[in-house]
Amino acid sequence: MNRDADVVIGGAGIAGLALAGLLAREGRSVVLVDKAPPPRDRVCGEGIMPMGVAVLRELGLEPESIPGHDFQGLEFHTARTVARVPFRPGRNGRGIRRTTLVEALQGTVRDRPTVTAVRDDLTGPVWEKGRIVGLEGRLGRYRGDAVVAADGARSSLLRKAGMRFHERGYRMGLRLHFALPRPLEMEWVRVGLFSPWDVYVTPVSEGELLATTMCDRAAYRRIVTDYPGFLASTPFASLFAGARPASRPLAWHHPLFVPERFTAGGMLAVGDAGGGIDPCLGTGVSFALATAREAARAVAAILDCPAGRPEAENAFEAWRAGLFRHYALFDTVFRSLVTSPFGSEALVWGMRHWPGTAAAITRIVAENAPWHTFPWSSLLRPSWN
Repeated sequence: MNRDADVVIGGAGIAGLALAGLLAREGRSVVLVDKAPPPRDRVCGEGIMPMGVAVLRELGLEPESIPGHDFQGLEFHTARTVARVPFRPGRNGRGIRRTTLVEALQGTVRDRPTVTAVRDDLTGPVWEKGRIVGLEGRLGRYRGDAVVAADGARSSLLRKAGMRFHERGYRMGLRLHFALPRPLEMEWVRVGLFSPWDVYVTPVSEGELLATTMCDRAAYRRIVTDYPGFLASTPFASLFAGARPASRPLAWHHPLFVPERFTAGGMLAVGDAGGGIDPCLGTGVSFALATAREAARAVAAILDCPAGRPEAENAFEAWRAGLFRHYALFDTVFRSLVTSPFGSEALVWGMRHWPGTAAAITRIVAENAPWHTFPWSSLLRPSWN
């Protein structure tokens, strides 16, 4: 088995493509293996937070050049209360259809002579002297000096490498795009906390919205047969007046889990392969992009100094574990509040009357700002307007 490339990546979704693009910009040779050609559609909020937008720029992609729609922050709704939480000035997010984003990421590697895309069904990792040195598929073996798993939730590559996962529950997701009868000036991602449903409405162009709903299995069964009718029964009904479906509805069972580690035999895990975060955070795409960027740094360190591989892997492991804890803390608090109408109402009421506190927490989530930057003094400055 000969060396095929500097890096072998299993999975050509958002995280895998972003990682390949970042490495290709540095002249690294990459083999990108997936059994199905992208772009593949799936349930997704399609709102890219500021930290994800920053990674797109590192890839040489100007977000404004990708068909989509900018948004300035999040607007939280309950049946009675509304609270707007803006991002910092100059830190816009952007709504982009998932398939459109994947096509743009493909463009970053399509003409790179150092990137080879292979269609193959991967069957597991290849071990040598106690370390993963490649991936094996039904059509061949692919060896690299660094190996990355980017094959999605409950990664089969990690499982076959002996990884165990700690389950944290699940969420059901349902999504549908709507073409609007007229352009809509919508500068916010609207988040409806209508327990037991969390509804996310993201502008993905001036004339198109995406409505994604997360809930448990029982609540999902109540809306799946008439999703447009369900949306028309919520406080967001006016957004969809006269609109028509612009995509086929997609549903997904989203597992929430934590792997024992974020590396296995030296193989790095990026995107959903490294853990399931509750979609209530709205950071799925941004999370994939951010983990790809950090994996690119770790891989570069491994390739530049093979003797320092353990230090590079440990640094990635520590960063990845820290990122998971960073969002798991918010996830735990947020989910504990919005499981009931009373808790949702109290949360949004608090956001409305403590806007500085809400903006600081949103910055921590949307930009991955450190928790120690939280301004505790903001709690002493409520606004009763």
